[in-house]
Amino acid sequence: MPLVETVLTAIVQKAFNYALDQGQNKVVGWAQDKLGLEPKQQAFKRALSKAYKKFEKEYPQWVA
Repeated sequence: MPLVETVLTAIVQKAFNYALDQGQNKVVGWAQDKLGLEPKQQAFKRALSKAYKKFEKEYPQWVA
């Protein structure tokens, strides 16, 4: 790993650790929301999509 990448990685880790220590719930929640990484929302979205596909396959007349 080049020296620049090592230094930048260390800086990013320190910055995120500091942010998490200062306001973990707010910062993490905000970042996840902005990046679309909210785990509960993603899990719900996947489950809903899977259920819809199964429903569509079994009952195409209702989907139409």
